[in-house]
Amino acid sequence: LFAGYAIWWGLEVIKEKRFKDLCLGIFILLFLSVLMNIRLWTQNFATSYYGLAMYYEAKGDGDKALNEYKKALKLEPGMTGIHNNIGNIYYAKGDKDSAIREYKEEKKLSPPGHAKRAYYNLGTVYAELGKYEEAARYLSEALKIDPEYKEAEDILTDVVFASPKDIILATTTSTQDSGLLDVLIPIFEKQSGYRVKTIAVGTGEA
Repeated sequence: LFAGYAIWWGLEVIKEKRFKDLCLGIFILLFLSVLMNIRLWTQNFATSYYGLAMYYEAKGDGDKALNEYKKALKLEPGMTGIHNNIGNIYYAKGDKDSAIREYKEEKKLSPPGHAKRAYYNLGTVYAELGKYEEAARYLSEALKIDPEYKEAEDILTDVVFASPKDIILATTTSTQDSGLLDVLIPIFEKQSGYRVKTIAVGTGEA
């Protein structure tokens, strides 16, 4: 539609011999064409850097991969997937703080419903750091996006059992002295994730 209008406008200008207007119109069209080509150029180069980074990452060269990912981000700061992959590289290096930062950035950039991997990775790292509340929150978000996400479900189950939860067991001194609780409580704590605090008193008080 735009091209048809431009041709019609050009013919009308020629008929009326408005050559200055014609030159201006041609200049504007060329300028717009250059801008569009620059945009395509940056997208193509960013994609090339991204592909090269993935190649280096598959070869186990995290430093070179990181360098290429950063080049891609300079051209296309909003490209999704890159921050998640950078986070994976930092995670492999043992730099969990940097990994968390990158996963959170990926979460921001991803369209709604497409950030399940970033949520999963955040949950995994927080679980390893012993921050179970944060881990459970992010893993739950991953499962909201994909209820069949088995990996997230498995780790969330581990997180729930690993989270410290305290209960008080009121019992008698004779039961405590029998040694029975020394056998039962460790088994219960391992299977349930609860920590048991025993208070042994006389039968009436218990």
